[in-house]
Amino acid sequence: MPEGELTWPEQLGGGSVYDPVGVIHGGDLVDDGSTEEWSWSSYTHLFGATSKCVPTPTTQCPRLRWPVIAEGHGNHDGSNSTHEDGRGWFVDKNTRSRNQQRYEEGMLTEVSANGLHSSWDWSFGCNCAPLKGQCSLHLVHLGLYSGDTCQGCGDDGNSCFYGKACYGGFVYPEESYSFLAQDLAKNVGKSGRPVVIIQHYGFDGFSIAWYSPAERAALFELLRGYNVIGIFVGHTHCPQIYKWNGTHIGAGLAGPALDVYNLDATVKVEPGIFAVELWGNGTFRLAHRQTSATSSQWGNVQARKAVALEERCPVPASTVQAEEYVHNGEIGGVDPFLLEELAGMEKAAAAAKVLQREARAKHGKEQAARVHEVVAKAKRRRSQ
Repeated sequence: MPEGELTWPEQLGGGSVYDPVGVIHGGDLVDDGSTEEWSWSSYTHLFGATSKCVPTPTTQCPRLRWPVIAEGHGNHDGSNSTHEDGRGWFVDKNTRSRNQQRYEEGMLTEVSANGLHSSWDWSFGCNCAPLKGQCSLHLVHLGLYSGDTCQGCGDDGNSCFYGKACYGGFVYPEESYSFLAQDLAKNVGKSGRPVVIIQHYGFDGFSIAWYSPAERAALFELLRGYNVIGIFVGHTHCPQIYKWNGTHIGAGLAGPALDVYNLDATVKVEPGIFAVELWGNGTFRLAHRQTSATSSQWGNVQARKAVALEERCPVPASTVQAEEYVHNGEIGGVDPFLLEELAGMEKAAAAAKVLQREARAKHGKEQAARVHEVVAKAKRRRSQ
């Protein structure tokens, strides 16, 4: 899209949407990575690894003209190196290769020893005098989720949503926690630079049945020492914004909490993306963009806030208050798991049971009831 052709929603301040620096994929690169090796070709037909593709009479470049800076393993992507029968090797194999290519071309700052996790910086001009007008954002892609070895899932370490604990490529984090801790210490330290984390599993009632409370608690404790301006997650493929305090999600949580942005699916009947922008004055804004076969429009999930650009460049309290804005549309405050996808799916009942087990958590019962309401609404729309 030509620069300036698209404008931001007025409630976010308007203005042109400029060409992106790059694209980030939150996982589920293919639909069935355990058997469908052909689907990797479909993925790379859309998403390229670098921006250096030059078409020739015999080769074509990916349809997306901006490079995918980082991509990570999702539960649909099949197994990893620890799977019992070795299925789904092609997604991880190609992810490793693409990460190495990006690293060699200077697009990535760090790549984990196993080649699956990565980090990088995006620099931009800013209004912070101590930094001489040059700021940077640090981003880390953890793949499936933050952890080192599989610790099971659920409070008892065994109540997994899908199959037995610690079986299959959707449970092994591949030492991502250690990579994250070392990367942040080395590349961010005490600078106070803004940090963005990407992983596939979120912290909603559906996602927490796929990895353990201990792993989530360790991640939150680690991130508390840094200026994390957002965690981007996928898995549910339902655009949503919520806060997470290490154990619960929602609004009005006691104590420190982090902002979580749940990504939409990029390939479905009506796919969507998040457009994200960070200005040199510390203004962060995000909006969901929906597409269909015939149109494209802004969705209801939007946010704007002010963030600190470094330890020496804090955001005035008055600016923070003035910039806070979040709108989640019709599903605000609900655990963001599948929703539209749940309509007509057998997993709906099982997912609802997961939420019911969370009844002791704040607003658990209310969230479960609201989810059923939204699912019923989705079913009615589909039947019309």
